[in-house]
Amino acid sequence: MTNAERKQMILEMVSRNKSVQITDLVKQFDVSVMTIRRDLAELEDKKYIKRVYGGAVLNEEELNKDVLGREYDYS
Repeated sequence: MTNAERKQMILEMVSRNKSVQITDLVKQFDVSVMTIRRDLAELEDKKYIKRVYGGAVLNEEELNKDVLGREYDYS
């Protein structure tokens, strides 16, 4: 599995469950704690998630901005 694939799967897990724990991600992907922390840091830099003690949660603020800022074509 590539780094990009792992990050995509992490993002899907956070989207589905609204939060993830570092320990669960370490077991799921069989990588080190530091690898998961780096992945979460990168996803947080892109504003997809917010890091919290022991894991991460979905960045609801950015999600709401995307939905509210979208223009729809009703034609």
